[in-house]
Amino acid sequence: MTLALSCGLGAADTLFAERANPGVSYVEGPYVEFQPGYLTGTWLLFHNSDWIRLSGTGYVRLRWEVEYWKRAGITNDLVADVTGTWDMVAGAGFRFGDQPAPFCNDPSAACVNATGGTDYGYTWFTNEANHWNNEYFWLDGEVTLQTAETLGLYNVAVQTSDYATILEDINGLGASYDPDFGACPCYS
Repeated sequence: MTLALSCGLGAADTLFAERANPGVSYVEGPYVEFQPGYLTGTWLLFHNSDWIRLSGTGYVRLRWEVEYWKRAGITNDLVADVTGTWDMVAGAGFRFGDQPAPFCNDPSAACVNATGGTDYGYTWFTNEANHWNNEYFWLDGEVTLQTAETLGLYNVAVQTSDYATILEDINGLGASYDPDFGACPCYS
């Protein structure tokens, strides 16, 4: 399953259900250990085809970082193989396509890249809407997340989270995509 957003991002809505959160655990897979100066997270997916398998019930945060300073190109999504439920409940921070260059999400628009050059559509995701900097999911079962980079490169930091942290983050700048409120997208 690809984490493609299946509907447009709606207006900010801070409501989402507080679900069971007894814990999500790492099962297996290669990842980069956190070091000061790295993208903040527990399990860092920094290379093409890096993957981790998580199991349990609870909230998981994916923090995205597009490596726009490396090269231009379309940016593929993570691939998620799910057994059980994997629902996106919230997004926070900023959306990559909402930022000025180099986070240009329109392949027909000229964007300035990190070297000062202008490539068309410096980086954009293959889905219809760009990712939030922080995306929150609720897992009940098992999920394997794997990077699938092509020309556009990215890093994803994965860590567990909790209801209060998510609510605080989306009250800054964010939106609820909770399926219990009829919000979108849903992945289960």
